[in-house]
Amino acid sequence: MNSNTTMRVVEKAKKHIIIITGTPGVGKHTVANEITKMTDDWHIIDVNKSARRAGLYEYDIDEHTDDATYTTKQHRNVIDIDTDKLADAIKQEITAPRNYIVVGHLAPYVVQATKEVIFAAILRRDPYDLLKVYQNRGYTDVKSRENAGSEALGVITHDTFAASYAKTGQFDTTKKDPKKIAKMILDAACETCHNPHDTTDKNTESWKPIDWMQDDDNGTPTPKTLRMLDDFFKD
Repeated sequence: MNSNTTMRVVEKAKKHIIIITGTPGVGKHTVANEITKMTDDWHIIDVNKSARRAGLYEYDIDEHTDDATYTTKQHRNVIDIDTDKLADAIKQEITAPRNYIVVGHLAPYVVQATKEVIFAAILRRDPYDLLKVYQNRGYTDVKSRENAGSEALGVITHDTFAASYAKTGQFDTTKKDPKKIAKMILDAACETCHNPHDTTDKNTESWKPIDWMQDDDNGTPTPKTLRMLDDFFKD
């Protein structure tokens, strides 16, 4: 099913929501923007920008990425986000009957599983590839290891599935074309519209489970897993 079909199936007269989430640096905003290039039916809601407008951050947001701006010279102090207040702020931005893409690593914590949420896409990326991204962004070593370790453990993945959206899928963006990922998400969202009573499926070919830390057939951690444990959690 192509994106043109998706445009015809997703009715403009109703409200539909696609969630795109994942660890900072996996390419959430890039993929969301690719979707809007394929069809102008979708309006992006950036969770971080919503938080800033609501006054829930005490540090600057890097509008070109999906995370706070950190520098190697200073690890800025931050306060915990009040997810209840942020959820209310997001809710006020998605009241109109149109199609929304809610983007951000906090999305599964601030968008409830309602019938309007037709698909939740979790973008994944090899943790070591993420370290390169964080280096380019100027993250501190501590923040880099913290985020890469979160991706290795699949923290956001677990929490997104726990949110119990109509359908949730994982997409590996490591060295992948964002356009292809965007089309897969559009197709998955369209399929949910066709089958509104379908349940969450983690095992379909398009979005098979992703686990960076694995054991071998004998139940022993693989060398890569041991390396991750040492690199990301040694403190």
